[in-house]
Amino acid sequence: MTLPKVLICGTNDHATACALRLFRAGFNPVLLSLNAPLDLHHHRTFTRAVHLGVKSIDSIRARTWSNAIEQNELDLNGTLDEFIRYEQLNQEIPIVLEQDLKKGFKFPVDFAVLLDDDVAQTALSHLDENVTLIGLEEQPAENIHYRIATDSKYLGRVIYPFNKDAFISNERAFKSKGTTLTAPKDGIFQTEKDVGQTVFKGDMIGTVSEAPLNSPIDGIIYGQLNSGIFVSKGQKVIEIKDKAQADTVRILPTESFAIAGGVLEAILFHLSNKVS
Repeated sequence: MTLPKVLICGTNDHATACALRLFRAGFNPVLLSLNAPLDLHHHRTFTRAVHLGVKSIDSIRARTWSNAIEQNELDLNGTLDEFIRYEQLNQEIPIVLEQDLKKGFKFPVDFAVLLDDDVAQTALSHLDENVTLIGLEEQPAENIHYRIATDSKYLGRVIYPFNKDAFISNERAFKSKGTTLTAPKDGIFQTEKDVGQTVFKGDMIGTVSEAPLNSPIDGIIYGQLNSGIFVSKGQKVIEIKDKAQADTVRILPTESFAIAGGVLEAILFHLSNKVS
């Protein structure tokens, strides 16, 4: 049986977990990414593949069109459709960048999972009208068919059209348990620290164009952007958490897999009702 194709918007924790879960379930996910995504947790997500061309997580490999061309596996004059088919035939996850998209191109997919608002805006102009949309609880788009709950009371549950009034809560699931440092001004972010490294209150752990970034607490670096990139004032650049979180720093969070489970349920529900 050939399962439907699914476009996943983004490469962050949620998007990566969703791609892994759907891939293992036999689906053919396609990841759509910004050309240069800013992801504090790129060390554990498929965002790393956007920067390096390829990344494997739990023996599942994702890569970009440019990487396939650089490895002489695809012709420079080939099409995006050919790249997507090639990756899926080779049991890999294709990553499409915004720069790969041409006017008039439509993704050959049946479902689109809108996990990143910026990427979703690009995706919607490259989808047929009959594509089923799945989003997160808080997303405002009126045309989303299924939403996935993100508050801690209902985390990962599917909000169907017939039960949406049952999901009322003011408690959010993704409250930060640590501290996030932001850029004090526009400039180049630099750090010699590594993810997982211990820091102490007052330590200078990075700079933005020579403006120091000092740790406000004792803890570990839980996430950070790539050193050497340009950031805007207010952009999140470093995340610090308690040392107790050290064992989880390179592992996708369970919350993301809960979201991915909801996406899988929504797709299977839609398919079963469409058949019936």
